[in-house]
Order: sequence, then structure tokens, then C-alpha cells
Amino acid sequence: MLIDFDAHILPGLDSGCPSRLAMIRQMLDIENAGVELVVASSEFDPGIMSIEGFLDKREDALAHLGDVPHAEMITIVPAAEVIWRPGLERLEGLEDVCVDDRILLLRVRTTGDIEAVADSVTALCDRVKGCVIITNVDELNEEDTAALLDRGAFGMLSFETLLSRKEREKWLPAIRDRDIIVLGSGVTGGRDAYKKLSKIRRAMSVEFDTLMLNAEKLLGL
Repeated sequence: MLIDFDAHILPGLDSGCPSRLAMIRQMLDIENAGVELVVASSEFDPGIMSIEGFLDKREDALAHLGDVPHAEMITIVPAAEVIWRPGLERLEGLEDVCVDDRILLLRVRTTGDIEAVADSVTALCDRVKGCVIITNVDELNEEDTAALLDRGAFGMLSFETLLSRKEREKWLPAIRDRDIIVLGSGVTGGRDAYKKLSKIRRAMSVEFDTLMLNAEKLLGL
């Protein structure tokens, strides 16, 4: 099964999908690429919006899926890509924006105090029932990535990153060691992201299949 674990397809929630028309186009591209399941991970910043406010907006956005031809052919798993903020590990209702209430997709912006973030990640790993996945390890430096993964989190890579042979070679050991466990189109996915998926699949072969199997297992498929 082809799974996109970080799909910004819900209109009006972040810059990944600015409109209903953008959603329809992206969903058609998803179908054409043969992707069967997407985790709808619109960006959620707890420093800007409450969980209740985000969930209300997400519910409204999900209602637009009825406008998409053949949308029933694609499984949509509602979630969020949560921006790390100090104290996130204590945020009430955090599980409501996790994948299946148990997998936290966490985006870490460079803060200069990686130890504070790492301590928070440790607490988050203890709190959530499944796991914590850092969605943007390919944007962090190696030291910060290692500090977060050493605390029990896992990593996600974007389609864009794995188009580069140099980047594939860099990340293959982490995929084989199960430090990197899933792939996502990411916030900048747009219409071209799914056209790149077949190229990545051909270039990676076994490791690509491993990432898809990881995703299936995480989702209990």
C-alpha cells in the first residue's frame, strides 16, 4: 500500500492547501499516483490556536471532501503536524490531534536550545501511547536530529529530500536502522509531489517498501 504520512490536503488550514480548488487538484493527483491512504496533517501551532479551534476548522475542511471526485477511493486519516512549543508535553487534549490518538507528528523549528526540546520530546514519548515522529529531520542539522532521535522519537523524510541521490545515500542507514520510519509529501508538496513518488520508489526499491510497511504497521493495517 502507498501511504503519504504527511499530506497537507485540507483547505484553509495552512499554506499547503490554500483553497478548496487546491484540495480537489491534490486529491486527483493522489489518486493518479496510486496513493491509497493519506494522513491529513494540517499544521497546528498551539502558540496561535487552541486545540478546540483547530478541531473545529479541521471538521469544516473535512466536509469539503465530498466535493472531490472518487475521494472515497482514498482513505483519509485526520491528524495534525504539531509545531513544538515549550510546555507542549503538558497540553491538555494533545491526543486529539495525534494520528489515531496515539502517534504525534511533531515539527521542530530551530530554537538554539535543543536540550530543552529534547527533554520535551522525552516527556512526549512517555505520554503518547504510540510514538513521536519528527516530521522535518531533513531540515535540522545532524546534531539536533541525533539529540531528538536519541530521546525515543522517530523521523520522517519528505518526498523532495529523497529525490537527491546524495540525500538518499545519507539517509539510507537511518531507514535501515528504523530511525526513519515513514515518508510524507510535506507542506510544500503541491501538485508535483506525487509525480515524484514513482521516481523515489524506483531509486530506493527495498528501502521504499520498508517505509511503506512501517506506515501500515503504525496504522494497524
